[in-house]
Amino acid sequence: MHSHWFLPVKFPLAWSEFRKLPRHPAYRFEYRRGHLQITGRPEYAHCTLPTSSTGENAPSPNGSIRILKWNEFDSRARCDELFKLFAAATARTLPYSILTPARREQAAVDLIGEALDGYDGPIIPTASQIAVDAATGNLVAAILMTLVAPGSWTDFTDPNWAQTPPADPIASRWGQPHLTWVFVSPDRQRRGLGQQLLTNARLALETLGYPALASTFLLGDHGSMLWHWKQGFELLPGLRSLSPRL
Repeated sequence: MHSHWFLPVKFPLAWSEFRKLPRHPAYRFEYRRGHLQITGRPEYAHCTLPTSSTGENAPSPNGSIRILKWNEFDSRARCDELFKLFAAATARTLPYSILTPARREQAAVDLIGEALDGYDGPIIPTASQIAVDAATGNLVAAILMTLVAPGSWTDFTDPNWAQTPPADPIASRWGQPHLTWVFVSPDRQRRGLGQQLLTNARLALETLGYPALASTFLLGDHGSMLWHWKQGFELLPGLRSLSPRL
């Protein structure tokens, strides 16, 4: 799980310096016997977005980028490339930015590996896509859209969260789409590539008959929060420190 990677940090610090420290909402800051102790206390916000187009066109990738649908991408043979892309994309994002490169790659193996194995819900093939460099074939971005149980995002005691996927969840239009991961190579960020992948995913979900999709972001991750706001997501009320699988 994501919260597993909020590793504790402890080091000596003067009380006067402790009082000056800025705080991050995903962490608990405590002062004990001349030491600062920081432990993870992640809280998440949930938001939704209609799948229908607003009429605004996302910037299209130039000819140097090729978009592959999930069934065109051999995720098992190329999983190591996905892991490395995730590790690179999150190198400046908490909680991964304070991990060593080796631990960050292990986090990628665990988190993306779980998604590939279906722990975050069945992957929606037409809405999950990979962007590759047209010249080299290297992975530069990915979006993983999964189906989660049809529970309420404002009430995690809703018994619908206990539902399990049927044999063919997409054909039966089970559950609700969730934007589980979207990540872009550092040298390709801020060029509209994530937005293009999201636009493609929305069109695919609308074709499948899903009226909306949900997403989740970590409180304190201002980059993710602003990206969701820019894409038109609507914030849902209520916060949770833990949520089903997220």
